[in-house]
Order: sequence, then C-alpha cells, then structure tokens
Amino acid sequence: MGFAIGIGLSDLTPHSHTLSTRDMSLPICRQRAAESFDCADSDLSGPSDGLYCLPNANLAPGAAAVRERARNLYESRRMLCAEAVLAAVNEGFDCGLSEEQAVALTAALPVGLGGSGCLCGAVSGGAVALGLLLAREPRCLSRAEIRKASARLHDDFKKAYGSTCCRVLCKKVKDDRKAHFAQCANLTAVAAGAAVSLAIELRPELGEAAVQRPLARDNRLTALVKRLRARF
Repeated sequence: MGFAIGIGLSDLTPHSHTLSTRDMSLPICRQRAAESFDCADSDLSGPSDGLYCLPNANLAPGAAAVRERARNLYESRRMLCAEAVLAAVNEGFDCGLSEEQAVALTAALPVGLGGSGCLCGAVSGGAVALGLLLAREPRCLSRAEIRKASARLHDDFKKAYGSTCCRVLCKKVKDDRKAHFAQCANLTAVAAGAAVSLAIELRPELGEAAVQRPLARDNRLTALVKRLRARF
C-alpha cells in the first residue's frame, strides 16, 4: 500500500478516488491554495502535553517503526537529523518520494538550519513530514490546520526537552562527541515518531496507510557503501 506523490503542476488537481490498500494517491488540495494565513479558523490545539515527544510515548500504529528507522538512518551515519526524519516517514508510509528527493527537501535543515544552531533539525524535519502526511487528499487538512499541527509538534518537543534550539539542546554535550551523537540520534527518533503519531491523531485513516512490512535497517558498512554509490 502507498500513496504516490507527483511533483508536477498537474498534480495540484484534486482526485476523486478514496483511500485503498493498494493506492493512496493523495494530491495536494487545489482549493487550499488560496487560503488566507489566518490560523484562527480552526482549533487543533489538542492536549499539548509532550506525550508524543517522550522516548516512552504511547505512539500510534506505524509510528514506532518510523521512529526506529529514523534512529537507524542517523546512527548508521547515512543521514542527518531532518533528512532521517523525512526519509523514515516517507518509507514508513510509502509516500512516493525517492530517498534522494526526501534528502534533498531537508538537506538545508540539519544542525539548526544549516549549522546556525537555530531550530533543531529533528523538529524542522518533523514539520516537513507533517505537511507530507496531512496536506494530501482525501480529507486533506487546510494549510492553517497544518501550521497548528506544526506548532503542536514544536510545543510538545519544547515541553519535553526544554528547548527546540539546536545550540541550547547541544550545549551540555558539545564537548562530548559520543554523548552529542547519541542525543541527536534520540531526538531524531523522537521527532519522527511524534510527527507520525500527531498526523494519525488528526487523520486517523492514515494509520491504515502505514506499511506492514518491516522497514529496512542499515549498518555503518552498508550506509558507507550507499553514500559512496550516491557520489557516482
């Protein structure tokens, strides 16, 4: 099962079909394109208690597999935080992006927006993943609703970890490479699982779209081989 995503302008036209286990082609809602930027037209505040952003959170079906795949992509050194989050969500829900596209869409986000130490790449990657899951037909959420969902992810993460700033989060481990790496791997996993759980809370039918097969796992050797192949 999966939902193929096109990137051409023609794909902005809504399709009339419904969800199925074989084809979940979910083009962006055309009617959403002219929306205002007013977020006050809907309420998605929800119980912003940080539950999804805790390592032992009660995650939605499919979210745990995505969480651990994101961790694996980071720990194997194949990808950085934001890249791993979007790639894992894309893989876990057969969203239709190639792995190269998922990485390209998030390549500027890691290390606090390109090394500036600002917004944690795991959070920004999670926000992109929310858009991927929520802004698709059928019953796509509005842009205003997706912005509110992104705010929930941000607020829950901040409540759980005290900050969403890369520089602040890494301050205590910046001189310990092993601890720094472990912390970022964990935050990457947490953000991926939280984004999926939040998306399924807001669109329960997405739970049926999670792939049933085990997600891939890379070790550092296979990750190195894949990185080298990507250069040629």
